[in-house]
Amino acid sequence: MLKQAGFSKLEMERFLLILVKEPDATNKQVELLTAKRQQILRKIHCREQQIDKIDYLRYKISQKRS
Repeated sequence: MLKQAGFSKLEMERFLLILVKEPDATNKQVELLTAKRQQILRKIHCREQQIDKIDYLRYKISQKRS
């Protein structure tokens, strides 16, 4: 499931290692999941901005053709 969620091999190892080494494993795992979620959202936001710029350029070009 972690791989499908975008975790690298190193991130998966860290996540599982927490179970063995951390007394408060649940909180630490939630922190890692939250950090990964934020990382993915930043990438999505960046892609959305790129799409907005492409749409703007398409709009400007189509206006010149009219």
